[in-house]
Parts: sequence; structure tokens; C-alpha cells
Amino acid sequence: VNLGETSRGVEVARALLTAEPTLTVLGSARLPVPRERAWELLTTPEHIEQWWSHPAVFPTGMHAGAHGTFEWVGHGLMPIHVTRFDPDERLHFYWGELGDPTPGDDASLIEFTLAPDGDNTVVLLVENMAPPQTRETLDGQVGGWTIVLKALQDYAAR
Repeated sequence: VNLGETSRGVEVARALLTAEPTLTVLGSARLPVPRERAWELLTTPEHIEQWWSHPAVFPTGMHAGAHGTFEWVGHGLMPIHVTRFDPDERLHFYWGELGDPTPGDDASLIEFTLAPDGDNTVVLLVENMAPPQTRETLDGQVGGWTIVLKALQDYAAR
């Protein structure tokens, strides 16, 4: 998964990196679908479960202010609080620790930005992690997001 796929993606990443005093994980993927379809795949629990390979539950639907969970099957639930929901453009949410009822002060802020690229869509991911974090944790997040973004890309291609 290559962050440098578009100059716009790099500009967005630079702006985000300079704005947050946190540890940041970056990733991107090019989905072979229009932006509206990419948004649907990214924000609909039924689709999330297919590419994430774990259930996503949002009792009131996914929207700004929504609370829900992503399950890590066999490990537990991770609380999610959606803070930004701009259809076809941006999805931001706080992602809490396994088993917490809501994301706490140490929650990561996950930011997805969608940009059209002809008939495709580039998805830029930024994870802002609260310090302190170990190198092992950062490497794990990069590896995990690489797998997840590839799974989203493969799912979109079907």
C-alpha cells in the first residue's frame, strides 16, 4: 500500500502530520471503484464485516456522533466513537482499547479521507496514536493497517 500514489494524498498527510502532536501511522490504497461506492464499503457494517473480517455494530447507524464497536473475534470488542462523517469524503473516529465501554483518553484517532482518481478512489488512512507507544506497537499498527487496506482493496475489486 503506497502513500505516494497521489500528490494530494501526500499534501494531506503532511498537513495532518504537522497538526497533531501524536505518533502517526499512515497508509493508503487505490480502490477500483468510484468514490460513492468506496464510501459505502467503508461505512456500511455489512461491508465492513466482509473486508475487515470481523463484525462492526452501530446500533443507530454510522454518522457523526455515533457509537459502535468493531469486534476482534476471539479477543473482544473495541469501542468506536464517530467524530466526523462527511459522505464520500471523510470518516474520523476514536478507537478505544479492547473491552473498554467507550474510547478513553488513550484512544487513537482514525482518519479516512477519500479522493477521486479517475474511475478509482484513493483512500488515505491516518492513525494518530496517543504517546507513549513502543516501536513494536507502531510496527504492529503499520502491519495491521497494511493488511486491512489490502483487504478493502481486494473486496472493492470483487
